[in-house]
Amino acid sequence: MRLAFLIVVLVPSWAFAEPNLRQEDPRVDSAAEVIELSVEPAPLPSPLLKYRFWPSAAETRRGNAALPIATATGQHQMLQANWINAIGTERAWSDDKHILLAVERLNELDWAEELSVEDLKLARRLMGASSHQVFIPIDEAAGNDFADWGHWDLVRNESLQKVIETLLPVQQESRSVARYLELKFRLAVYEGNVPEAVKALRTQFRLGYHIANSPFIVSRLVGAAICSEAVDACPYLIQKGGGKNFYYAFATLPDPLIDFKPAIEAEFGLAQRAAGWPDRDKFDDLNETQWRANYLSRSRDLLDGGYSSGWNISELARSNSALRNLEVGLYVGLRAALQYPRAKKILIDEGIDQAKIDDMPVGEVIARVQYEATQRLLQGELAKLYLAPHRHETKARTGINSLTAAEAFVTIPPAIRLLSPATAQIRHSGVRLDAKIAALKTIEALRAYAAAEGSWPESLDDIKIVPVPENPRTGRPFSYRLEGGVAVLEAAISSRAKLNKVYRLRLIDTEKESD
Repeated sequence: MRLAFLIVVLVPSWAFAEPNLRQEDPRVDSAAEVIELSVEPAPLPSPLLKYRFWPSAAETRRGNAALPIATATGQHQMLQANWINAIGTERAWSDDKHILLAVERLNELDWAEELSVEDLKLARRLMGASSHQVFIPIDEAAGNDFADWGHWDLVRNESLQKVIETLLPVQQESRSVARYLELKFRLAVYEGNVPEAVKALRTQFRLGYHIANSPFIVSRLVGAAICSEAVDACPYLIQKGGGKNFYYAFATLPDPLIDFKPAIEAEFGLAQRAAGWPDRDKFDDLNETQWRANYLSRSRDLLDGGYSSGWNISELARSNSALRNLEVGLYVGLRAALQYPRAKKILIDEGIDQAKIDDMPVGEVIARVQYEATQRLLQGELAKLYLAPHRHETKARTGINSLTAAEAFVTIPPAIRLLSPATAQIRHSGVRLDAKIAALKTIEALRAYAAAEGSWPESLDDIKIVPVPENPRTGRPFSYRLEGGVAVLEAAISSRAKLNKVYRLRLIDTEKESD
């Protein structure tokens, strides 16, 4: 049980990695990422949906995307053999015995520099070696209209241990598949093949979306990371896309792109099951012996799962059942001695007759307090956090922190205490993704204005040709200013300065025909 919740809370370090494009800008926090782009004015395409980062309903078909995604992620050994056969040992990177290493190296090259002839040859060979095993099933998955991983059935019907065992494999491997799509996109951009580049992005967005269609937060984090990497590549399509405008391509994406609410609710449901209480409507039916057994069982689960607040079974007791039972008994007794008086006082303060409380078994008193406090947390404070618009969630987050800090040991089960502080950060990851998309959409609105008027606008309010997006973090447009001939868009996508972005846009004085 411990593993499931550690996975949920520890946000992977790769989830929102930043491109290596940072430059100094005296007008912004030095930790913010500054992206310099030389772009052409870009009229809106005709038709407006000529480019799509998301398929239309007519372009999708009824089918489960989980199946072809699983097929693609299971092909790495075959890809390795194809890599060796296709590339051989004539390259400078002959020590790279795995195809993924070569893919990673190409993807990590600086976008500001052109690929060398040798790199282009390698990229084309990789595309040939990978097409059958990866791109065919992934393209199929992109066209399928749903993804059923069987996880919802696990949550509803199976043991928690089975949930843990089946959670991660395909989700982890899907990030490797996304790296092939990134390389395919990079090669298409350098070769000037805009439709192929758009298709690669669309496939990557769909891959992330399908991976995220799961009741587990970790799956949605992986899906968001895949989509975030696609978004981070978009500025280079904007810069090298031959004056094409992608405002409406961004507009085709779902909003939010990855919705964390269902997974947050499902994970807290699992956490409640892990608490081990009897069904609430059976509280009054259990006798003292049954409550004692329930409390003992719940305490043992906490001890075995590592939720025992620093109390651990000794090494000697692990191989000696009698000593183990003694140590477990000491832990349970100490835990009850600490929890019961506080739980009893809470019930008295809530107006329950003390004589009635005195007649309750110890385990029942503690369970009643924990159950009611957990329901208040999940249906009250946490609901405010993930159901309210993001810009209104600060007070809710403060309420959660104060609630769990004040009542932690007695009232909130450990698994829920572990999840609660992470909920805000989990939600932020989805909002950051949507904010990055909104910022790029704003850039395309600026380029559409420049195509019509011949220069950057003085203010975002001057743009009438398309609606100017709002920053989902604030509910207001992004900060914008002109510095000489440079348009500066400050994308405050996070409270953490290093995750924010500043786009400095210079117009290329080149006449381009409209799409």
